[in-house]
Amino acid sequence: MLFSAAGFDDAFPGKTLLQVLQTGGGGLTALGRQTVGALLNAARLAPWDLTAAGVKSQFNAAYPGTNGAYSTLQTTFENLTDVNGRTCPLN
Repeated sequence: MLFSAAGFDDAFPGKTLLQVLQTGGGGLTALGRQTVGALLNAARLAPWDLTAAGVKSQFNAAYPGTNGAYSTLQTTFENLTDVNGRTCPLN
């Protein structure tokens, strides 16, 4: 499924969710990886702190933006995953 078809603003034109996960680097690409991870966690882990709609809403509010905004949201998604040892079951 394309990143944009999942309900996100088209920050990664033509890229699937898997392709976004496979990107390297910081800034927007790092946020993209954390966003896909957060989306998977929201869909699979119950209870989790965000719904899939919440993940999409937060990403779309931050994009387009600055590296500072991307970093802040990336950290938020990372912290949600790491709280109390919760991790994605796919790891």
